[in-house]
Amino acid sequence: MASGINPCLISKFSPLNDIASQHLAQLIKHCEIQSVAAGGFALRHKDFNRYKCFLVCGQVEIRRSFHERIYPHQDSPECCRPLNNLLDGSGVIRAKSDCQILRVDAEVLDRLLSWSHENAYRIAHLEEGESSLDHAMLIDDSYQDDWAESFLQSSLATNLNSAAITELIRELDDVDIKAGQRVIEQHSYGDFFYIIKHGEARVFLDRFGPQRGQYIDLAAGKYFGDEALVAGTPRNASVAMKSDGVLGRVNRDVFEAIIKDNLINSISAQQVAKMGVVDYQCIDVRFSVEYRRSQSKRTFNIPITHLRQRLKDLRRQTTYIVGPEDDRRSELGTYLLRQAGYNAYCLSQ
Repeated sequence: MASGINPCLISKFSPLNDIASQHLAQLIKHCEIQSVAAGGFALRHKDFNRYKCFLVCGQVEIRRSFHERIYPHQDSPECCRPLNNLLDGSGVIRAKSDCQILRVDAEVLDRLLSWSHENAYRIAHLEEGESSLDHAMLIDDSYQDDWAESFLQSSLATNLNSAAITELIRELDDVDIKAGQRVIEQHSYGDFFYIIKHGEARVFLDRFGPQRGQYIDLAAGKYFGDEALVAGTPRNASVAMKSDGVLGRVNRDVFEAIIKDNLINSISAQQVAKMGVVDYQCIDVRFSVEYRRSQSKRTFNIPITHLRQRLKDLRRQTTYIVGPEDDRRSELGTYLLRQAGYNAYCLSQ
């Protein structure tokens, strides 16, 4: 937990007090207490959409215009809600006295509120006297908190917006899998993306590939099956369950609509020239035998099979354009870069 932040403090503010108890620890990980000296900025314009800010102690000046100013303190009714709400999208907030400000990541807050409201709806629905339950409601949900919290921390979830994550969770079909059962066969074409909700799975890597037949164990909250769906290629590994468990899965159409379309943005060569970004590089992900050295100093070759290992060599502040044009490998390269937190576009005609 962040220092000085606990559920008791969280409960003083709305909508933080709407977060379900099982998600509080996750929320607190994305909160911080900031000390602001009198005269300093309690909420800067550049942080207006990134954080929700709450006044823990002290007094602030809300300056909406030169003539319109108010001076709420920590016990003022309006300070039970985010200070952001008091600005109407313009103006500044300064500390009138030494203050402590609780800052909450707005994106994470939106996600957890969506999850909490979804759970509250289900409980209310049952209490209204529903006499039958569908299959999804019959599944034991005692494991949900663990897998959901882990998935929220994944590289995939951190690059999806709140609406996409909520829709993905809602679309998951739960499948019971027995220990030893194969979920994915290497070299087969798959139609599903999977998230482990309960149990453990083992990924068996190609014995002729770079990892030489090693395996990777995946726990609840981890996911698999995505790269073959993006690239439209056969599976490059086999996956089997180590224990009895439950997998949430979505089919190819849902995966493309919710995940692929949110992570892979296309751009043409003409648009690249007009985009006005000074620091950009073009990565050609074709194999070396296919690649002809470009005359442009901005273009270099990283075969798609080597891209994951080369991610650590790339620069965070650089925008990457992944080619060649209209190639499924370019889409996969863009997907891998976006998951890793890079700003990337797929080159198209």
